[in-house]
Amino acid sequence: MTRTRNTLLLLVTTLAALFSVSVVAVPQAAAAAVWPNVAQGATGSNVQSIQYLLLHRGYSIAVDGQFGPQTKSAVVTSESKPLRMSVGEVQR
Repeated sequence: MTRTRNTLLLLVTTLAALFSVSVVAVPQAAAAAVWPNVAQGATGSNVQSIQYLLLHRGYSIAVDGQFGPQTKSAVVTSESKPLRMSVGEVQR
């Protein structure tokens, strides 16, 4: 009886440990794969997406795929909500 109980306890503990690791690790890994940090100097489709979103929110910027001073300024302005630190980067 004691051996069965110890085996069951070990199984439950192992499953609990595996579940807690997967719950913590998966969201971080998924977030990293979904959207990269994008800062001044970046180029490409991610920058264009950001520029279109800013344009849609009323910022007057060119959608050229270049994260330059104009895009950074719009990002910093859009970040100026309470409890947000303005750093000029689009982060996950």
